[in-house]
Amino acid sequence: MAEACAFIVLGLRLDNRTRVITATMDLKVDEKIISLIKVMIAIITFTIGGYIYLAYRSTSLQMFEWFNNLGLHDIVSDIRRNANSNYLHDFVLYSLPDGLWIVSYILIMDVLWYGDKKMQIIWAGLLPAIGLSTEFLQITGIVNGTFDFYDILCYAVPYCIYITFKSYQDEKN
Repeated sequence: MAEACAFIVLGLRLDNRTRVITATMDLKVDEKIISLIKVMIAIITFTIGGYIYLAYRSTSLQMFEWFNNLGLHDIVSDIRRNANSNYLHDFVLYSLPDGLWIVSYILIMDVLWYGDKKMQIIWAGLLPAIGLSTEFLQITGIVNGTFDFYDILCYAVPYCIYITFKSYQDEKN
């Protein structure tokens, strides 16, 4: 029963056609619950990062034009109108969403590649590495944008914590 619930909540199919199913079929119930919690945290961090962008970032960003083209202008306007208009620190406004999205990505890669630590570490590090590379390329002008030390922290710190946690798990086992 618990196995079926974990698959239903995650929205997964039971036909072994996806990597997620293959990775989770061998889990014990406790490990499935942990995986489910990781997915839930990933969804929450992703959503919070998206909300910060949607509610507080400048409407000159390309995504707002996409929302308009998709007929979502009224919904986006309502969200922005209902957002607390208090001042947000630049870190929260510009860097934190990226950090939250990195956390979300790392957690999803950890669940998808369960049972293969090497692949977990490689895939979990891919997006942070891309983010760090882009940030450093902004200094040279090769990539458009403004270099920000806080962005570096938001890309690197979650992955460093993840690697530390994985090392601790190895020592524990």
